[in-house]
Amino acid sequence: MKSEDPRLARLLQAAALLRDHSTARLAAARAARAESLAQLARFDPPPLDSADAELHRAAQRHAVWAELHRHRLRQTLARQDAALRDLHLAAARAQARCQVLERRIVPPRDQPS
Repeated sequence: MKSEDPRLARLLQAAALLRDHSTARLAAARAARAESLAQLARFDPPPLDSADAELHRAAQRHAVWAELHRHRLRQTLARQDAALRDLHLAAARAQARCQVLERRIVPPRDQPS
């Protein structure tokens, strides 16, 4: 049985906009997390094959600096992971709302309209 209530169609439009917005936010969060992972990988030091003592001291200072930045990036990644979980749930909820409204507006094919 097809519903003739025009409010349902408007509600479906609003739900679709929210679904698209949630999906876009999720994609942006995934891209930001991927960028953080790429930055974290860049902090891996190259092997040092030199006997120069000054170069080794500089490499040690750099290692301390890099570890601080890796720590901060890991904290950022933890926040991004938590946000991704929340955004994923929001996107799934928005998708489910759209599906429910679509079923209310458009009847299944095996049912007469």
